[in-house]
Amino acid sequence: MPSFDFITVKNRSKKRANDIHLSFEAQVDVTGVNGVAPSDPKFKHKLDGDGSAEIGIAKINIPPGSTITINIRGSGKTTPSINPEDTYLTLNGERLNLPLTIS
Repeated sequence: MPSFDFITVKNRSKKRANDIHLSFEAQVDVTGVNGVAPSDPKFKHKLDGDGSAEIGIAKINIPPGSTITINIRGSGKTTPSINPEDTYLTLNGERLNLPLTIS
């Protein structure tokens, strides 16, 4: 039975972020970004690694101080934990090396 959850990541940098890189302890599927499912024509992001433990979401816009919410589905009864040290935001490929607020 799959598990469903969501994570919220806050951009604590002083720059806008346009990519997010997520690392989980096990495989997950992304079921939505800010409430929009990847199958929805309104979904304008580029999703890489869906169904794996390493997920990339490009073509996003997270201004400084703003958040992004990612809905995920794990294959087990509990949702895989996120690896915060391997989860980060980038701007045009440049890693924004600030601690993220993940909830």
